[in-house]
Amino acid sequence: MPGALREAVITLVGGVADRQVFYVSDWDDQRRAAERMGRTADEFCGWPLAYRPEAPGSNRWVWTGGADWPKARAERRAA
Repeated sequence: MPGALREAVITLVGGVADRQVFYVSDWDDQRRAAERMGRTADEFCGWPLAYRPEAPGSNRWVWTGGADWPKARAERRAA
């Protein structure tokens, strides 16, 4: 029960998960799972990898995926 332990949280800013809040351990698990599956920040299933800390050590993570994310969807629209 992370909440009972008052675990720190990460707040996401912008992108597909705007304003969602994760416990740090859950957020780390999300990112590790995407990496283990070989996902990239450009893929839909790799969305956690498209966020970066606002500043080193920050608990706010900002979207870096861009407006035409995921790339496959943008490529389909262009075709």
